Amino acid sequence: MSTRAPAVTARQLIKTYPGDVTALRGMDLDVDAGTVFGLLGPNGAGKSTTVKILTTLARPDSGTASVAGHDVLRHPDRVRRVIGVVARPREPPAPGQAVRNAGRRRPAPGRRAAGPLRSRRRREATPVSRNALMNANVVQNGISTAVQSVIIVLLGRAAGADYPGGATGLLILVVGSILLGTVFGALSNALGMLVRQRESIIGINTFLLLPLTFLSSSFMAPSHMPSWMRHIADFNPVDWAMVAGRSALTADPEWGLVLSRGGALLVLAVAAVWLSTRTFRSYQKSV
Repeated sequence: MSTRAPAVTARQLIKTYPGDVTALRGMDLDVDAGTVFGLLGPNGAGKSTTVKILTTLARPDSGTASVAGHDVLRHPDRVRRVIGVVARPREPPAPGQAVRNAGRRRPAPGRRAAGPLRSRRRREATPVSRNALMNANVVQNGISTAVQSVIIVLLGRAAGADYPGGATGLLILVVGSILLGTVFGALSNALGMLVRQRESIIGINTFLLLPLTFLSSSFMAPSHMPSWMRHIADFNPVDWAMVAGRSALTADPEWGLVLSRGGALLVLAVAAVWLSTRTFRSYQKSV
């Protein structure tokens, strides 16, 4: 019998999900250090919930658990520093994925993990702020939108387009594009936390983005729009970005229009990021 201290210990773990679904009912677990342990059971037995609790991704309703001597509730940061998690993907693994996973090693004590393992830890169980993780793809979308906007502007210039608004107008155009991308990126995050299905997120985004694009001045001049379409465009964030960018690029910009539309877009972007953060906190409480 091993005399080592257990690597994993759990006592009387209880976890209940909304709808009175009990995933764990007083679970006890001991895993000796230096052993390979398999946690088996039918669907709904609580395997995933147990792993989430042990990796600090979920909190039990009651009970205690420790990993490598660190309490998962009192010292989650310490637990995250000594573990590595490779979650099973829903889709079939890519060729060689198992070999790459097996080749990732825990760094020596006192050294930081590097490469794929460090990235994996950051995504799965990490002391990094959850809000930072939640909005990382929003920042990525903003950077991607900025790069795409600059490329389009350069291609237009190469094709003979003229920008009377100069550098200031171009900057406002790019910033408006970034804010619009931030709005839809943050809303996608919020929807993801609510519906938790990729197909639903894509469908909802398409349902929103396409009509908003067609109901803006990007496809039809305001003078040719029916009155009901002009009223919708006044409250359309896609049109706000279009109007602000177009006005800023003219030789004599209407700065009142640029500031009002750009300001409205900024407020909406901040609200969307706030909503994204709030829905993520609600999601954390439900797991």
